[in-house]
Amino acid sequence: MMMAHDQTPTPPPIDAGTIAAVRSALLAYARDPTHTEQLRSTLGDLATEARAKSVRPEKLLVLLKEMWGSIAEVRQARDGAPFEHMLRQLITMCIDVYYGDR
Repeated sequence: MMMAHDQTPTPPPIDAGTIAAVRSALLAYARDPTHTEQLRSTLGDLATEARAKSVRPEKLLVLLKEMWGSIAEVRQARDGAPFEHMLRQLITMCIDVYYGDR
């Protein structure tokens, strides 16, 4: 039995400059959890771009989790609990800016 080819258009990728800015803000946040002003602003830019390019919020969260997990301090932590708490805050912040900027 043949399966129909999925013709759903793939959303355009997030701009490399936006990704770099988010990575930088995530690194600053991982090193200092009180460093949220730049992070929130950068996530706002990411959310604006994602909405403009029809990137679904769950795809955005997957991207953020991948970027968070790629940070050396997070990967190499002996006690991951603080970073898991920070990730939960990051996800909440991302959802807030994604839906709050409308």
